[in-house]
Amino acid sequence: MIGKYILSGRLQAISAITFSTLISLLLLPEFIYLINPFSYLICGSVVSLVTLRKGVFYTLQMLVLSWLILLILNKYIERSIQEVLIIWLPILLLSAILRFSQRQGTLVSLAGLGTIIFYITIGDLSEWWQEGLSIAFEQALPPEQLEMYEPIFNSMTKLMNTLAVFYMLIAILFARWWQSRLFNPGGFRKEFYALRIPKAVLPIFILTVVLVFTVDGSKQIMFMNILVVFVFMYLIQGLSFAHRSVDKLKLSVSWLIILYCLLMFVPQMGLIIACLGIVDTLTEWHNKKRGSEKES
Repeated sequence: MIGKYILSGRLQAISAITFSTLISLLLLPEFIYLINPFSYLICGSVVSLVTLRKGVFYTLQMLVLSWLILLILNKYIERSIQEVLIIWLPILLLSAILRFSQRQGTLVSLAGLGTIIFYITIGDLSEWWQEGLSIAFEQALPPEQLEMYEPIFNSMTKLMNTLAVFYMLIAILFARWWQSRLFNPGGFRKEFYALRIPKAVLPIFILTVVLVFTVDGSKQIMFMNILVVFVFMYLIQGLSFAHRSVDKLKLSVSWLIILYCLLMFVPQMGLIIACLGIVDTLTEWHNKKRGSEKES
């Protein structure tokens, strides 16, 4: 119902993008909404849905008009809206990739590759995240609690670039599911089950692991950041593998619920699921190799 309303016309799309962005802005203290996955899910999924269904240029026009409305409303809400572009524009680009490729594996791979290129060419933005988050946490927390949360805060700033991309991917995949429910029932499941990270990525991943343990200084930090990107990529493939296996073995959905609960409350579970993604890649590689040998 809501999805069909958003896609029913330009005015509806503009109002949905503007309203969802305002909710994201007002959901949490200033700047903290940029580290909250629900902010990406609320406004990012709307932008992605419009892009997936209507196209890039149509959505770009809606974003420009929504931006003008937000500039006018900015006088009354007294919130900075510049950071909204950090959510809008990458989601627009990544949604366009999924729209044209029709492959979720391509979406995840290019998002990861773009993040890695960003790290190599521009560098880490930890200082920018730290400056913004320090102001936000000072506004949101009493002074006596700031020192308590400082270790979490420092570790979070180093991962924020990768986390932001991960949140965007989740928002886009949700929008894809939303689109499937509206226009192509069962299409998302088929596409998600077919999600594969290209096999060529695996040797680069192994090389990155080696470099993390062999280089020193700033380069080691850079390769560690790149390694985290690879882990997130294989984490998504691992989730695809888990869903596919539960469906193939006719297991209860409770297994998936337990999996996601563990992922939320036990961070180490992310590494285990990423390993499942790597095993899935190796299995497919091995099966294709055996298939080609049988044909010959």
